[in-house]
Amino acid sequence: MASTSLPNRQRALSNCYEDRQKIVALPDLRPGDVNEAVAHVQNHLRHYGYLRENDTITQNVYDPVTCEAVMRYQRNTGNTATGVLDEQTKRTMMASRCNLPDCMRTCGH
Repeated sequence: MASTSLPNRQRALSNCYEDRQKIVALPDLRPGDVNEAVAHVQNHLRHYGYLRENDTITQNVYDPVTCEAVMRYQRNTGNTATGVLDEQTKRTMMASRCNLPDCMRTCGH
């Protein structure tokens, strides 16, 4: 059983690392901004439970659903909940952490 889940865990860790590298290089993002690296922000938010699998997002667009997920992330991490993916929020996303989701029932969705 552990052998089948290990490759998935390693793949998830690798994807998280790649997402983090792309996120740190992003400019500040506001609703409506278009950037191909927004997908990495969306992946990060989905992995840690701020976006649900059934949330409808626009790939590469900092859309309202992504903005709301960023606001939930900001509130949960003690940042000011502006919805803007700013330097402070990106630094928080880059912080070393476990690979488990933050959100179960506590993130307001």
